[in-house]
Amino acid sequence: MPNIKAWLQLLVAILSAVYAQLTDGGIDTQEWVVVAGIGVGAFGVYVVGNMSSGIAEYAKGVVSFLTAGLSVLYVVIPGGLTTAETIEVLLAGAAAIGLVVGVGERGYRFSRQLPSVRERVDESGL
Repeated sequence: MPNIKAWLQLLVAILSAVYAQLTDGGIDTQEWVVVAGIGVGAFGVYVVGNMSSGIAEYAKGVVSFLTAGLSVLYVVIPGGLTTAETIEVLLAGAAAIGLVVGVGERGYRFSRQLPSVRERVDESGL
């Protein structure tokens, strides 16, 4: 069964781009940031939700980083982007994934794969 949330999110991304184009005859930089944010959301809903191994351990962190960074970018991008604003975007992304100095664990991951409900039931012997 197709993931209806992902298709709806993709539709919203397309409609956002079309709406931005129709309102003033073009898509400005700030409107592209909105479309990119919606696209990242669609990626987070469908692709990350259906990953089973490998990069899946880091995908939530990547999506969180991009979502937070794009949110700040939307606010600071009108009038151009300064070095200080670029650093602010990167710090917002880092804060979103919980990046701290001296994590202390080797192999720190942004998320971990938890066992499914079926695996937990099988382990408990129910």
